[in-house]
Amino acid sequence: MDDQHADPRAILGDLRADRERVGWEPVDPVEEADKPHPPPLLAQNSLAFIHHHWALPDAPPPSPRRGIRSRLGARLARFIYAVLQPYLQAERDLLANMTRMHDATARRVDEIAWDIRTHRLAQAENLAQLAAWLDSRPSGRDESHRGPLGD
Repeated sequence: MDDQHADPRAILGDLRADRERVGWEPVDPVEEADKPHPPPLLAQNSLAFIHHHWALPDAPPPSPRRGIRSRLGARLARFIYAVLQPYLQAERDLLANMTRMHDATARRVDEIAWDIRTHRLAQAENLAQLAAWLDSRPSGRDESHRGPLGD
């Protein structure tokens, strides 16, 4: 169907059919409480990996070989590490701060997720009580059930 010749009655009929299919129902508090919640971010393997691998080495690893080439290589490695030490220390500090930031962010996300879950459960219970109260009210209007404006 092209846009220039759209039938407004068909569109209106589709909208009304969608409205009738999508009805509001309160969330079941028991069903909401039984929903599994995802594991906390602090317990994930990616954070454990960061914690175990954030530190840069302070010195080159010792060479298992013996000999003049090995000693020259070790001396060269120590020289390179000495030259790069300020940079490596700055990188270590950056990685340590990033790790702490990830921990704080994960902790806060876990707190927010718990708050959302608690709020959804309270909201589900509240809506269930509201639905029960609305169902218990008489459907007809009489003078004893006046609205807040007296109508």
